[in-house]
Amino acid sequence: ATASRSAAHVDPARAAILEEIRRRYPIDASLETPLSRAVRTQGSLVIEEITEEHLRVFARDADHLEMLRTLGHRSVMFVPLIARNRMLGVISFGHGPSGRMYGQHDLALAEELARRAAVAIDTAMLFERVQAAEMRYRGVFDGVADAILVFDRSARLIEVNTAASAMFGLPPDDLARQSVSDLAVVGQEWAIRELRRLRRQGSWHGEVEMHRNDGTTFPVDAHVTRLAMPDAPVYIAVLRDISHRRELERLQRELTAMVTHELKGPLTTIKGFAQLMQRRQAFDERRVDAIVTQANQLERLINDMTDATRGESGRLDLRREPVDLVALAEAAVEQARTLTAVHDLQLVVPDNAVVGQWDPHRLSQV
Repeated sequence: ATASRSAAHVDPARAAILEEIRRRYPIDASLETPLSRAVRTQGSLVIEEITEEHLRVFARDADHLEMLRTLGHRSVMFVPLIARNRMLGVISFGHGPSGRMYGQHDLALAEELARRAAVAIDTAMLFERVQAAEMRYRGVFDGVADAILVFDRSARLIEVNTAASAMFGLPPDDLARQSVSDLAVVGQEWAIRELRRLRRQGSWHGEVEMHRNDGTTFPVDAHVTRLAMPDAPVYIAVLRDISHRRELERLQRELTAMVTHELKGPLTTIKGFAQLMQRRQAFDERRVDAIVTQANQLERLINDMTDATRGESGRLDLRREPVDLVALAEAAVEQARTLTAVHDLQLVVPDNAVVGQWDPHRLSQV
């Protein structure tokens, strides 16, 4: 640790000299001085009467010697500050021109004072470290993007981070007064069962619906871990909103269902016309043209699946060309008629063409 010194004297003039000594002559444990010896040995030292010879030994140079003479100390004590078997520093006491000499009784009193001072200093240092650790903890705790809930065995919240406050739409103090069961959209039976499993296994992972303060619900992926504490265990839940993931999963299911439906049409037509020609053992140019048309439709559907993948990355392109919407609608209806024998499809269109710049394949699919 970085060494620091402070000094006080009943005489302001001599206090200034002590301050000058402190500034110009820092502690050096390698030197043979009473203060350095007390630092090295971590033991108390009394010099009942200081002589000129002592001053010459203690002084580092002529200026130092002159300052020590001016102070006029005739008796000194050096007492280490020790707390939890750790050296914190040294207190030095000095008597001046009064002529009073320190003895063993004075040393015992000084050692008791040093012991209490060391405890106070150590406590203050511990408190500073605790405060620093708390600041680091809060910085990490509140800096995490995922919501964190800390709760006890009864599922009462103890602490929440900033992300949790934003997730549930409640100020941290208000949210910390809630219970996990107040926030989760689950039945009491499910909650009791899963809490028992958490206490037994020490961890839990799953997806669950949660309440926001505005009354809406949302899904989260939750990881819960038990943390042993001196008085009682606590549980730390890390929550991640998976609403976006659920929406993507829904869209993927819809896309799969749509593509499956779209693929069945051309396949049914191709199979039907091929089987018909096989049974009749005759080439039918109109049916072959229909098979080629449906094969092209299958190819376009496969390309659409590729386009859908591009669409997720924002790169969906339209292939516009001059198209008659009347002819396009008639072709789409004709294709649909080949897929059903029980529906009567009617198409109402104007007599003239309706031409524009369209993507015919995507419009046909719609």
